[in-house]
Amino acid sequence: LSSADWAAVAAAATPSKTARQCRHKVEKLRRRLRSKRRRPCPILDGIDLLDDPSSSPSRSHSPSPPPPASPLPPSPSPPKKRKRPDPDEEGYAGESDVVQAVRAIGEGFVRAELRRMEAARESQRMRMEMALRHLDAQQRLLEGLVGRIVDALE
Repeated sequence: LSSADWAAVAAAATPSKTARQCRHKVEKLRRRLRSKRRRPCPILDGIDLLDDPSSSPSRSHSPSPPPPASPLPPSPSPPKKRKRPDPDEEGYAGESDVVQAVRAIGEGFVRAELRRMEAARESQRMRMEMALRHLDAQQRLLEGLVGRIVDALE
């Protein structure tokens, strides 16, 4: 873009930014994106599906080795379903750690919310007391003023 174009971009994006600031910001973001694209993705390092010979000509065309044979013969019986532990049985550990953690977090939120509500009630009570004191002070002031006016008229 030309400098006039950058000035228009700066005016449209943020009036407080100059054309030079906008251009440098875009260049910085562009460099960051390029560096991220160049970095290998660690998640994909161990995936064998990407080793497909049809996907890339640079890879070797040797067939992948067959999976290793199982040392144990296959069992004739069907796989058994695992039985969930019964809460009434002895040795039952109770809830899982995840359930306990979620329950603890939930209880913490409930306690925090109760404390917040109690603080709001206390704040409202203090405001009401201050308003009553203010009204009492105004009433005493008015009574004193009326008393002096009555005394002055007598």
